[in-house]
Parts: sequence; C-alpha cells; structure tokens
Amino acid sequence: AFCADTHGVVAAATAVRAHASPQPPRNLSVGELLCGFFQRYARDFEWNSQVVSVRTASYLTKQEKGWTTKEKGFRGDRHLFCIEDPFELTHDLGRVVDKNTIIELKDEFKRAHKMLSQEASFAALCEPWQPEQPAKPKQTAAPTIEAAASTA
Repeated sequence: AFCADTHGVVAAATAVRAHASPQPPRNLSVGELLCGFFQRYARDFEWNSQVVSVRTASYLTKQEKGWTTKEKGFRGDRHLFCIEDPFELTHDLGRVVDKNTIIELKDEFKRAHKMLSQEASFAALCEPWQPEQPAKPKQTAAPTIEAAASTA
C-alpha cells in the first residue's frame, strides 16, 4: 500500500534533500513557474534521452534507467515519456503513453507555451484542447438535370 513503508518515504525525502541545490531557490511567482514548466517540456526537454526524476529533483537518462529498449511481449515502445516512480524505481510512470498520445502531449505543451508567451489568460489556457482536424476537401455538387439541359 502507498506509504506503508514510512521508513522508505523518509529515506526518499532525505535523498531528495541531499540532491537539492545548495543555493536557495529564487522567489518565482506561480505564473513564472507555470511558464517555465511549459517551456521545459515544449522546448528544452530531451524526449529521446531524458527521464523525469522527482526523487532526485533532476533528470536522469534512459540509459541510466535501462529504458532504452522495447519490452518483450509488448507491441510498441513503452518508454516515450519517462517519469521515474519515486518509490518503485524500476517503474516508469509514463509507460502508458503511446505514439498518438505523445504527439498530442507535445502539441499541448507547445500550445500552452505559445499562449503563455503571448500573455494569454489563465482561463484561455485552461480551455479544452481540440486536436487540429485535417482540412476536408471541398465537395462539388453533382450537376442537376436543369444545369445539364442549359448547357446543351
């Protein structure tokens, strides 16, 4: 059960503090943190090689975690967006992300970053995302009997 191992939780918290930056964090507003979050995943995050690690308050590599190959018996790649479970270190929380989902996720990070860069409101940012639909070709109406008779 979650938090049944209180000693493990304390050890994990201690490890996070040990890896924390020795410099105090800057006093950033919630808005600045939100902009930074979307910038990180829209522009800076290295999707092909990085793993989000809350436990270490940093990024690990897929190589370090051994998450560079497909799992046997599973169709598709399970390590497209890697997030290390801070309590079960061999568990990739992002393993449920598939090829379609990763495209939508990246698009949404880019959209949110662009909106915030253009000083969009928080309400606009929270509007439901709609994937872009490919343009449908215009259909021309079949000629009518009257139109065919007038050209004869």
